[in-house]
Amino acid sequence: MPNAYVVAWCNGAGGRHVLLATKRFTGSRFNGAPVAPSVLLHGAGQACFPGGRINVGEAAQAAAEREFLEETGIDWANPLAVATYHVTHTHLINRAAFSTLYVQLAALADLNQLAVDINANIGGNTPLDQEQAQVQVVAEAGVAVLLGPSPLIPAGGWHAPRMPQLAGAFQLHQGHAWHQIPAGFVPPPLRVMVANELNAAFNWHATSVGDLHLAAAAAPVVPVVLAGGPVAILPPILPPPMVGAPPPVAHGWNLGYARQNMVLMTMIIAVGLAAAFRMYQLLYPDPSQK
Repeated sequence: MPNAYVVAWCNGAGGRHVLLATKRFTGSRFNGAPVAPSVLLHGAGQACFPGGRINVGEAAQAAAEREFLEETGIDWANPLAVATYHVTHTHLINRAAFSTLYVQLAALADLNQLAVDINANIGGNTPLDQEQAQVQVVAEAGVAVLLGPSPLIPAGGWHAPRMPQLAGAFQLHQGHAWHQIPAGFVPPPLRVMVANELNAAFNWHATSVGDLHLAAAAAPVVPVVLAGGPVAILPPILPPPMVGAPPPVAHGWNLGYARQNMVLMTMIIAVGLAAAFRMYQLLYPDPSQK
């Protein structure tokens, strides 16, 4: 079954930048429901673009938007999210094995804010799928060197010493069957399967960023570009523990420029009305209160 991915990008200082995710080694929540033991993820620990399988009868763009929402808590099908991060253009490229939805943001500041909000969602365990450990903003030219097996994986990926990311019991799905891995030991017959998951191919991510210039060529020129900002490069982190059920996705105070201005103007008008009412009371006191 083909997959669909999302590349959020912008034109910034020094060239194009993209939002790149780092996949967890294991996940313990999918579609909002907990699973036990945790599942070893395909391409565990690797840099990737958010995405996943296209359901039967589902359009590629709808699948990409759904997978992005499930993994990050940001809904590109919601006009509020589009306005918050100043989405200026979307472009879908379909291939035989997978599709990529390119979502252009107006400025580097918007892309950095998107990364901050997604990492806050991940830290709060709000996404339905516990697949991403973090996201970061990366220059287009720097993506290739980040792809591939994680440097945290020792040779072999499962022994001497045992990876702390895989210290507990977990399960993996290969050959149309689930295989259980006990804590602290990978049975010899399953070691190749574990190594294959840790060293899974990443060619679709390389192709997606390699075709970014096609999406950029299709995008119209944005007449007004907001002020940019420094690229937020974050070191790899271990996934935070999940405590209780995931809370609902909350956008918090990270409103984006347009909504911030709207809230500020509303506050100014409210203060002005309160001051005018008080002045009226002082100028025209109620005789019954004397």
